[in-house]
Amino acid sequence: GARTDGLLNTAGINVVGNGANGASLASTKWANFFTAAQAMLEANAGMPTAAIMAPRSLVTLGALADTTGQPMMTPQMLERIRMLATPQIPTNVTTGTSTDTSRIFLGDWKRCVYAMREQMTIQPIKEAFATQGQVGFVAHVRADFAAMYPKAFAVINGVRP
Repeated sequence: GARTDGLLNTAGINVVGNGANGASLASTKWANFFTAAQAMLEANAGMPTAAIMAPRSLVTLGALADTTGQPMMTPQMLERIRMLATPQIPTNVTTGTSTDTSRIFLGDWKRCVYAMREQMTIQPIKEAFATQGQVGFVAHVRADFAAMYPKAFAVINGVRP
């Protein structure tokens, strides 16, 4: 699954807020994407290549409609950003008095690296499952994530349903 927590602990990434208690994508629409893209461009980081978000955020963006009820197209400037969803992004983050907010992570994902700290090990465990005729496995890995240029990333906080 996607692990974006490392970005939250990285100094220098762009942060886009949604007010004291968060705001709904239905009301902000694409505004925060433009704010994040502008911050990245002003840092000479280029446009984001992908946005990672909770499934409810992706569906909300896909369901945006204009005042006549017609589906709203993605703005041309943002069309090349891959919109990706994962249930690994929580939707119960507290922002002010709201306990139902989420985050959207945008970035030029070519500017991040994953590093293996040690080789992955997998060990079979036969004894624990022997009575059912099954075999279990224990896997262990130490890996890390790093943003090579933090300004090439942005997090949108306080994303409400």
